[in-house]
Amino acid sequence: MIDIIRRIFFCIEKPMRKKLINIQVLSILSSIITVTSALAIAPFLAILINKQAVLESRWVKPFSEKFPEDDLTIYLAGILVLLYCSSIVANLIVTYFNLKWSTQLEIYFKSIMFEYFITRDLLFHINNSSKMLLSKVHHDTERLKGSVITPTLELITNLFLIFFVLSAIILVNFKVALIVFFIFFIFYTCFYFFFKKKMKAIGDMITKSYPLYHKTISESFFSIRDTILFKKKSHFLNIFNETAEEMCKSLTKQTFLLKLPRNVIEIFVFTIIILTMGYLIEVKNYQFQELGPLIAFYGICVLKLLPAFQKIFQSYSVIKSHASAFENIEQDLIEAKKIQDLPINDNMSKKLVFKKEIEFKNVTFKYPGKRNKGLLDINLKIQKGQKVGIVGKTGSGKSTMIDLLCCFL
Repeated sequence: MIDIIRRIFFCIEKPMRKKLINIQVLSILSSIITVTSALAIAPFLAILINKQAVLESRWVKPFSEKFPEDDLTIYLAGILVLLYCSSIVANLIVTYFNLKWSTQLEIYFKSIMFEYFITRDLLFHINNSSKMLLSKVHHDTERLKGSVITPTLELITNLFLIFFVLSAIILVNFKVALIVFFIFFIFYTCFYFFFKKKMKAIGDMITKSYPLYHKTISESFFSIRDTILFKKKSHFLNIFNETAEEMCKSLTKQTFLLKLPRNVIEIFVFTIIILTMGYLIEVKNYQFQELGPLIAFYGICVLKLLPAFQKIFQSYSVIKSHASAFENIEQDLIEAKKIQDLPINDNMSKKLVFKKEIEFKNVTFKYPGKRNKGLLDINLKIQKGQKVGIVGKTGSGKSTMIDLLCCFL
């Protein structure tokens, strides 16, 4: 996956790279604010449960002396609400800039690929299906944005969040941090490798279905006269329904498998928290006043870690499943980037002036990659003002000769 990200990064222009770096700085700040708001939960609950014990603590005493005792809870509540609101706002800002950047990148890829294809010569367009070019410019770039770039940004953002949340837990209890990390990491890793082949097969099926799906629509509509004349309505309808049904099944399976691990681990984590609380209170004789703030702190941290790990798993799986969306257009993006700054030339390299006559002398032309020649030893003379009809069987070279005459070839 790192190799895919590196290759995508290579295809991006420098200003877009700088924007991406700025967004990652925002992600780090957002993660720090989120973790700080989680840390603030514990002291606030401790004051609510046992105010006097907290006020006499050596950590709180220097601050409590500066505020009236009755107002301390209100001040802490205000700080907690401010931090929580700030974390939500920061997360929204990061989400907005992630979406904006990925959409701008999609438009950039569409633009340079369209420019690259439209500036190629006629031979290129003869050898490449217009439907395939349309699919690359529109659908592959769309999939690249939705299934590779956006998940990558979400993955990076959540990696930062996990790092800072685990750092906060380490400050409180290193062993607990280690246990929490390994529970989440091992569970999602095992789940991924267990369904890895299944996810890859589903992604490949979606990749294969998209071109056939759009080809069926375009061929049936663009050649509607032939569709009606040759009674092909049922033929196209059957292909469309089969492809759409296959895509529907694949997308449903993919979405279900991506959502499954979170629901399973939620049951597991909830069970552990409840059993641990019961054990510490009933067996170890801890008081709820002692456990309350810690349970609240760990609970908030788990609530932050759970969606973060889920997002990472989901993003990673989607990227691996849809990497073909990038691989399908990677070479085109590289070539498009090379010619991006070159001026578009709509004029012939050499202007021909038709004064008297046009003459072909022993003209032979062969299309690249084709065994048979398109034209063989053609001799032709056309006087200015003369009307000439060119007649021949399909494939005899009429269009090729006109393309040569017009300097398309």
